[in-house]
Amino acid sequence: MLELSLCKQCNTMHPRLPEGEKCPNAIIQHNGTTINFEKLFVPLKNICTANIQKKNIKNIDKLFSFTIIKLTKILEGYNEE
Repeated sequence: MLELSLCKQCNTMHPRLPEGEKCPNAIIQHNGTTINFEKLFVPLKNICTANIQKKNIKNIDKLFSFTIIKLTKILEGYNEE
């Protein structure tokens, strides 16, 4: 049986991480600001889901690879003015 516990890093229940491992869901602080990735990933999940269904996409791994590459290029080109 899978043992869940409250993670002290992200404050959610999930399987225990190996000692010293950083939780991938942990809150991130940058320049004194808390970064909430849910504001990006929840809408992105909904957009992906809608397009997968609308276009009847079957190769999800290929779609995710394509999306990650495109998002990386967008982020690399982003400049705050």
